[in-house]
Amino acid sequence: MKSIKIIITILALCTLYILYIFYLRQGHIKEIYQHSEYSEIWGRDCKSTVILVDNAPLSHDAKKEFWKKNSIEIIKKWAPLTNSCDEILFVKNRIGRVQQSGDLKYWIADNAICLNGIIGGCISWDDRLFYVKAGDPIWKDEVSTEKNGLRTHLNFIN
Repeated sequence: MKSIKIIITILALCTLYILYIFYLRQGHIKEIYQHSEYSEIWGRDCKSTVILVDNAPLSHDAKKEFWKKNSIEIIKKWAPLTNSCDEILFVKNRIGRVQQSGDLKYWIADNAICLNGIIGGCISWDDRLFYVKAGDPIWKDEVSTEKNGLRTHLNFIN
């Protein structure tokens, strides 16, 4: 009888922990970095904003809530989406070793986010959470939001 109570308690605690990890953990912004460079594809300067997130949300719903909670402050303070080619990339704050020393010269390298060496290492490509771009969604699984007259869409990375 006592072992059944212990098992039920453990299962309840595990369920609460799973709910927290996937739905309640909101995360918070650690650092924001911006970079502009000329894009031959767009024929103009495009702004890239990379946001490092501690305790990153895992589920799509939690990521949407994270964007809703922080979007007004990000847009007002950093003006990250002024052109249609601008984008915001949210990544987990896991700075790791540099795989190739030449990657530190790049904002975003082939397999890592290195931010031109500003952070002293690189963030793995696998630690990307989601992108936010101005405009209407391109794919049906993207989520669109509107804040202060600016229409944006979230592109989740699976």
